[in-house]
Amino acid sequence: MPVVRVGDIELYYEYRGKGPRLLRLWGTGADLRRPLTAFDRRLAEHFTILALDQRGMGRSGKPDRPCSMADYAND
Repeated sequence: MPVVRVGDIELYYEYRGKGPRLLRLWGTGADLRRPLTAFDRRLAEHFTILALDQRGMGRSGKPDRPCSMADYAND
């Protein structure tokens, strides 16, 4: 499982597609275990997408404290 340690947690990430690199940030509550949408499938036809589960979501770690906007920005 591809993860990277960021401060006090591990963030799960995936690469998808082919082409120039693109960072794709899903909204709060998103989870990479869900199937790709039609929009995301089209993006993957033209870009190599780096996607991650935000802290506390999906397969990323959940800290023992409330998350701040600064935490999400630092990730």
